Amino acid sequence: MDIDAFVTAHRPVWERLDQLIKRRSSLTGAEVDELVDLYQRVSTHLSIVRSSTPDAMLAGRLSALVARARSAVTGTRTPAWRELVRFFTVSFPVVAYRTRWWWLGTSLAFLAVSWVIGAWVAANPDVQAAIASPDEITQLVEHDFADYYSEHPAASFASRVWINNAWVSLQVIVYAIFLGIPIPLVLFQNAANVAISGGLMASRDKLDIFFGLITPHGLLELTAVFLAAAAGMRLGWAVIDPGHRRRAEVMAEQGRAVMAVALGLVAVLFVSGLIEAFVTPSGLPTAARVGIGVLAELVFLAYVIFFGRRAAREGETGDLERAPDVAPSA
Repeated sequence: MDIDAFVTAHRPVWERLDQLIKRRSSLTGAEVDELVDLYQRVSTHLSIVRSSTPDAMLAGRLSALVARARSAVTGTRTPAWRELVRFFTVSFPVVAYRTRWWWLGTSLAFLAVSWVIGAWVAANPDVQAAIASPDEITQLVEHDFADYYSEHPAASFASRVWINNAWVSLQVIVYAIFLGIPIPLVLFQNAANVAISGGLMASRDKLDIFFGLITPHGLLELTAVFLAAAAGMRLGWAVIDPGHRRRAEVMAEQGRAVMAVALGLVAVLFVSGLIEAFVTPSGLPTAARVGIGVLAELVFLAYVIFFGRRAAREGETGDLERAPDVAPSA
């Protein structure tokens, strides 16, 4: 884009908007309508500048103008409940949706590694012996694995699970600072832990119990971890390959978007923790418990696809700082 031509073409609009803002207390009805129209047009100009040119000074000037115009148009600060609604209908789902291919790749890699390690453990007595003694394996398979989900009061267990999983997901995102390099190692360690337990259960023909206990909460819980890992690795890749934009700008934008994922996953993992505390150890039939877990997973995926795709079509990025200043262009 020819930035000089762009500025020359649109400067009269910016200057007129600035004039209307300064006179906002004495505008006529027609001028108020003009103010709203110019605010929307300049918001679009800001969006174009941010996506097409690295000119930070021009972007800053237009951002300040749009912020002043928004204040003149709205007159009051957006209520907190509207910001919360926007977060859960735009910011969080659009970042999850835009990260979908990283998310899918992470999930498939995790499942493949888990399956290979689990099958290896289940089929090799020598490997099992290196992990634990036969008595210890029997104790795990017959008692410890199932007892883990019911040995603590449900409410206390739910809070502990929620805090732990939220912390793990946040750690995964923080590893983006190191270009996402540690994230595959963290995922591998978790995949190995799950696979070893599954392999030991399978070696004693208890795989049905394993999946019956881990599936209800595990689907949503692992989905949250995969999303956190995908967002973190995507941020790391943005540092390596920022495209035609400045690396610092891309890092800042992606970093704020990733924080939307971190905050949104707090709610997702809260639901997962409730399922793990109240559904997994319950006396419901296995099919019912698994069905609840599958339903929760499908609801979350539908939520991300519906709201995320809609927000992406409107040009949203999930950038918590940028979103209010960008109006969709026609």
